[in-house]
Amino acid sequence: MKLTVNGSAIRCLERSIVTTGMAGAPVDFAFDEAWDTISGKTAVFRCGDVERQMVLDENGGAVIPVEVLHTPGRTLYIGVYGATDSGATWPAPTPFCDCGAVQLGAAVTEEAADITPTLAQQVLLAAESAQAIAQSVRDDADSGVFDGADGADGADGADGADGHGLVIMGLYATLAALQAAHPTAAVGDAYAVGTSVSNAIYVWDGSNWVSLGSLAGPQGPTGPQGPNVINADTATTFSGVLVGSGGSVTVQAVDSAPASGSAALVTSGGVYNALNAAKPKVGTITLSATWAESGGVYSQTVTVTGATVTANSKVDLQLGAAALQLLLNDGVAALWVENDNGTLTAYALEAAPSAGGTVQCTVTEVTA
Repeated sequence: MKLTVNGSAIRCLERSIVTTGMAGAPVDFAFDEAWDTISGKTAVFRCGDVERQMVLDENGGAVIPVEVLHTPGRTLYIGVYGATDSGATWPAPTPFCDCGAVQLGAAVTEEAADITPTLAQQVLLAAESAQAIAQSVRDDADSGVFDGADGADGADGADGADGHGLVIMGLYATLAALQAAHPTAAVGDAYAVGTSVSNAIYVWDGSNWVSLGSLAGPQGPTGPQGPNVINADTATTFSGVLVGSGGSVTVQAVDSAPASGSAALVTSGGVYNALNAAKPKVGTITLSATWAESGGVYSQTVTVTGATVTANSKVDLQLGAAALQLLLNDGVAALWVENDNGTLTAYALEAAPSAGGTVQCTVTEVTA
């Protein structure tokens, strides 16, 4: 499958058939010159309510995550975004491109599918590889490998030392604050710059603090303004779900006189209750230190405090930089929550968190 990206526009040039259970299906991106200075190009794959992200390789290639190919008949959408050294996304993230429906595979089952590395794991692997290459080149230079006689081939250098994993050593509000506190550092030292919710990771490369971008994906674009905008300049009488005139409005079903003033908003009635129920709710989940293990997958039953969970609720964990670092230190590859008809189960992949704790979550009602 081949896609072309021009600024913030994306188009599918060559569509390939994808099937359920397919692993390693390639997708190639061709970028215009606006993307030449952009690092951390990342593809976003979405199919139904499943979404995965993959960091593109140096040639603009990736493979389609097998998790988005579980359900036949649903449409596969692909988008892409990039990051500058400041951590801002530019050009703006592209819209999603329709890449066709997922076809039913012949025999591969969901249980046999591989697990796609998380975006944080992909960043860590890339950082470790870059660190190992940089250290190898530095060792060669220090040992005089590049100081051979004119025209003669230099001797092969010794293997470089293994790079170390990415360890976030602290959080600073701005890059200037980090530079003031640490004018120099050891190669590979890393700090977060921003807030605990939104930040970029900076690594010392031996002479400068270099941004690796954010470990979290960018915020989605703001949606269009909805209909029925009513304010003090509204001159005509209106009816329907809302009734009133000028800057006065009420719910028709309430059967009362319009409230005076454009600032009087509806806070009761069937319309308000339906809209309020559809909004995501914020709650917390308390994880215990006790996990059941089966085949490298750890689990425990959990409940949400502060928000109501139904059989149709989708529960998403909200992990800050500090909590994410603790999971990485414990060797946890992924942490998520599944809803089985109102019963919530937390799962951890490859390792269980070493200690329990309270984690923020959002609860959203979804329908087929």
